[in-house]
Amino acid sequence: MKLRDLFSCIVAGSVSLVLLIDPALSSAPASVEANSSSFGGQENSPPDMPDTPFPDIKGCSSAQEAYLKKAWRRAHYFTWRADKLMDYILSLDESQRDDLWNRDYVAGTTTLPSPRKWFGSYNSDRAQKAREAIDKARKRFEQKGAIVKGIRTLRCGSPIAPKADEHTDVCPGKNVGADGPPSAYHAPVGVIVTCPPFWDNADLTSPDFDTLSHSARYLVHEMFHWLSVDGKYVTDFHGEDKYYGVPKSLSLAETKPDWAIYNNDNYAWFSYYVGRYEPSYSAVWGEKEPGGSGGFFVDLSWEELVSLWNKLAPNQYLNDVETYMKNGERKYMAVWRVGKGSGALWASEWDDFARKWNELKTTQDLIDIEIYRSGDKWMHLGVYKVKEPGAVGDGGLLAGLSWDDLVSKWKQFTDAAYLVDVETYVDGGKRKFIGVWRAGKGNGALYWTSNRQEFDNTKKQLNPTQQLIDFEKFLSSDGKWNYLGLWHVGKSGGSIDQSLSLSELLKEWNARKATQTLLKVEEYSALPARIK
Repeated sequence: MKLRDLFSCIVAGSVSLVLLIDPALSSAPASVEANSSSFGGQENSPPDMPDTPFPDIKGCSSAQEAYLKKAWRRAHYFTWRADKLMDYILSLDESQRDDLWNRDYVAGTTTLPSPRKWFGSYNSDRAQKAREAIDKARKRFEQKGAIVKGIRTLRCGSPIAPKADEHTDVCPGKNVGADGPPSAYHAPVGVIVTCPPFWDNADLTSPDFDTLSHSARYLVHEMFHWLSVDGKYVTDFHGEDKYYGVPKSLSLAETKPDWAIYNNDNYAWFSYYVGRYEPSYSAVWGEKEPGGSGGFFVDLSWEELVSLWNKLAPNQYLNDVETYMKNGERKYMAVWRVGKGSGALWASEWDDFARKWNELKTTQDLIDIEIYRSGDKWMHLGVYKVKEPGAVGDGGLLAGLSWDDLVSKWKQFTDAAYLVDVETYVDGGKRKFIGVWRAGKGNGALYWTSNRQEFDNTKKQLNPTQQLIDFEKFLSSDGKWNYLGLWHVGKSGGSIDQSLSLSELLKEWNARKATQTLLKVEEYSALPARIK
């Protein structure tokens, strides 16, 4: 995209839907609670996930059997979700796979579900083999395929030999290459035996998400035993050592990726983090505004967003919209603020977006913009607010900017307009920015860094005189988190929360809404959350 002037830039586009103010009677808003992420039973699983045929369970108490079924279902879910991720990456053109394989890779951390983290840098042959292994493991859980042998029996083992009339498997007292005895083992083929360490870490009465997930990881690890890829078995033992645990698995991925695709724990940890992954959220807070609390809604469809936008218009104005993919469907998160002036809500490709901006600019201000991909098209979503009485000037809109371009314009217009919103995206391998200006004074700081501590220090220094009004958190190609902040002069700064789960975000909103105003939300979804 080429910079043209203050109001527009060149981007291919076509018409989409426009919705202008259509006030309706309003009632008190409420947040939309997220669906439970617990998959303890088949009835709570995603609707498109296949059923899990359970193996015969022997040598276990009734409580152990119930727990194993929950952990087995979750292990199946982890593997199924990992299989969907690999299928998605490898279903696309070869030119796109490298980027997707490396996406969500964060240097120095283990908790994001990037194939790059667990199987090394992208290589077509390795990627295909890893996909084959995960697909076979998924089919084992589903007991599918003549070649893929399923697990016929799950057993509860004992550390000592059983009595002659008892059918109990013996668990060894130690496991070569690990500290202490094994949590489980897979022998003979088709039989997985769970051992005392497995049960020491289980809660048979009220297992929580973490407990069941770790048990599921052990079962995924065992599922990959006796599984061949291109004529070679996945195993724990490579060279002169066994590669258990995160440090050794990551070491294989970095230094010996051809071994990583044959190591059980690399698959177990990859599936675990893909299966457990949920989006993270940030929230920017400001001084409490009079008149009550604005609405805050999550996981909305477009139709639900429009309905609420109409319903709340008489007493609240839409201030911020965040859009993201969840299980392959586009969703919206929206923040309202108390007051009059609800303006247009518009989504389209660029040409029509710029045309609508020019049409509305004399009576309404663009206050929030989102850019996102829909198929092979760039879409732009804009939130407008009716101009204040006596307001002079039309503000500005610039897209396709480099960082230097954005900073230059931010400085150039500081006496006439203040920057109110910044969006960043990657197009053609280059990071670009969109800037939205409103006419008037109050242009505050604009700051971008990959150092979290530096960002926090900058915000602390600005808090007495400037309010943080926009925040972007994103990954750069070097695997580092980046933090971009935009400030407005005139009010003191409020707090910012980062890396919240959805339930934590909703909890914070409910706890703070009586004393603080939610200004902005930011959502980050790794690739597994974006695909169906």
